Amino acid sequence: MKFDNLKKAALLLVLSVIAVLFSAEAMFFFLADTEPAQRFLIVENVYCPYKSGIKYVPSATLGYSVEPNADMGINSLGMFDREYDLKKGAGTYRILVLGDSVTWAARYIYPKEKRYTEILEEKLNESGVMPGYDFEVWNAALSGYSILEYARYLEEKGLKCDPDMILLGINLMDAEWRYYGVLKIFGRGFLAYRRSAAVKDLLANPLCRYSVIYRCLMAYLSGFYYNKDGSAENFKRSIEALEYIRRTGETGNIPVLAVLFPLLKPTAEYSEEQKNMIVVLEHVLGSSGLACLDLVSGSGEADFRDMRLSEVPGDEVHFNARGHEYFGNMITDYVKGRIAADMKSGTRKR
Repeated sequence: MKFDNLKKAALLLVLSVIAVLFSAEAMFFFLADTEPAQRFLIVENVYCPYKSGIKYVPSATLGYSVEPNADMGINSLGMFDREYDLKKGAGTYRILVLGDSVTWAARYIYPKEKRYTEILEEKLNESGVMPGYDFEVWNAALSGYSILEYARYLEEKGLKCDPDMILLGINLMDAEWRYYGVLKIFGRGFLAYRRSAAVKDLLANPLCRYSVIYRCLMAYLSGFYYNKDGSAENFKRSIEALEYIRRTGETGNIPVLAVLFPLLKPTAEYSEEQKNMIVVLEHVLGSSGLACLDLVSGSGEADFRDMRLSEVPGDEVHFNARGHEYFGNMITDYVKGRIAADMKSGTRKR
């Protein structure tokens, strides 16, 4: 009799646990995300979400890219930019900008605000620096890309755009040369940007596909995967990637300029880790031989906190419309100076 009662109690306990888990799954599914319902696609060991009207598609070299002509102002080339004619007309000077989410600038959040790339295009066309020429500034950035992807993008797609200049948007996130297993939480799931054994093992688990709780738990425990060995290797590969970009520019007589963006706070408030990351980035850029507008060293004690995105508390990297205008004007002066120097020396591509 006691044994039967124990079996009933055990069965009741199991059923209760199952009910709780199902209830928790339902709660996470419906409450974990305030955006429209997401769909997830696993390709190799890259985990891509369909989110906010943006369709991410797999890429053998880049990990993922954006499907052309999708919603949110994505053009036929898969860029978050207006439509351009791939064939360049006479009297056109084209600048290709490569970067991550800072340059990409969450266009779906601020569809009417001008990004620094659009400000650059507008100011150059107003400047008269090259009379009779129209400037096009193509924003080929994508959230989550790193220096490695900039080089791969240039090789796979960028050169087909026939640029007269290449501009690289670099920031502190480009100094994180670690294998990301789980980098970013997207409501009911997460997006793993980098390829690594840790990511592959994680995504091989069926729970990753079918359990919202499991995905969220792994996202919150991402530090376990975040610090996998790989910093030294990726550091070396980043230098090689920048050197490839520089050599490609030299071969095609295409000027390559880098812009190093600061954190949105006075440099005196940088943590020791952030200071070290800036030193490393400056070393990497210097080692590559690229011309660079260092907005960190040039910022002094400027306080950029009013340029932060109010929608993302604590974000010290991504800037608002005022930040785009401020940095866009500085970049415009830098680019104008380089174009004027090239025209004077006769080294301009066309």
